[in-house]
Amino acid sequence: SASAGGGVVSIKIPTTSGHTYYVYWSTSLNPASWQQLGSSVTGDGTIKTVTDSTSSGASRFYKALAQ
Repeated sequence: SASAGGGVVSIKIPTTSGHTYYVYWSTSLNPASWQQLGSSVTGDGTIKTVTDSTSSGASRFYKALAQ
């Protein structure tokens, strides 16, 4: 899930042990490439939160991938 407030977008990812999670962003739904947001997240069975600043004012789309 995702929420926005206070100049920050918070993306919550339910994780599973043994998996690594990546969050990517783009200003378009069909970009030539997605940009990785921060570092990867190691799953441990809890919900992890990844944040992004909204200070640029531009709309962003996000996707999360597990490996």
